[in-house]
Amino acid sequence: MVEFQREVPFWQALQTTFKKIWHRGLGCGFPGGSQSRDTHRDGIREKSLKINTVRQTETFFRGKSYRSSQIYSLGDPSWVEQYPAKDEQELAEWVELALSPLQEYDFTSINRAHAAVGEDYLLEFWTGVPFFDFLAGFMGFEKTLYYFLAEDEAKLLAYRRQYTDHQLEFIRQAMAHSPFEAYVIGCSYSCNSLIGPRLWRKWDKPYIQAIADELHQNKPAAACPFSRAVARDVG
Repeated sequence: MVEFQREVPFWQALQTTFKKIWHRGLGCGFPGGSQSRDTHRDGIREKSLKINTVRQTETFFRGKSYRSSQIYSLGDPSWVEQYPAKDEQELAEWVELALSPLQEYDFTSINRAHAAVGEDYLLEFWTGVPFFDFLAGFMGFEKTLYYFLAEDEAKLLAYRRQYTDHQLEFIRQAMAHSPFEAYVIGCSYSCNSLIGPRLWRKWDKPYIQAIADELHQNKPAAACPFSRAVARDVG
């Protein structure tokens, strides 16, 4: 399980599976994403236990370090042990790091995946996750949920505006520099069953709508039917 998660790209696992069962389906290709020129990662350490491997990462941004760790298990999917942002102040710093204007986009690996898949199945370009999931990826579900419930509305609106603008530019770059015909808006905690309809409608629906509108405008024939339903509401 450890080797599978860390060394086998998701698109390749799907390709092998679909060929094995003679089935044509669809799946996501995850881009390398963007990297800020004023950020670097260092001090990646691993500790192997009997059934688990702990991978610790230290990220440096403007003279400050942030530590995170992930546990890989022989029998289960991996999980995050420590998120990089411990509180609201570090969350603000990490948002600034993630949305830095000094971005360098590299679509080499995902374009290579698209070429390798060919007509075996429909490989969709993963455009990222909704707004709640974006913040939860830095602080974890529980802390982020309490943060949203406290509703510092002005700060959250500013974060969402920054994130939306950042992702729209990312998508425009992807459409200009990759051959993909299909794009997907991801989801994790944002599902209605976890954050509830009220928070979803208030904070995630406007983001999803903005991304869907951009995709439909530029790739009208390849948009996901789910994203069209956003305009009519979901749930």
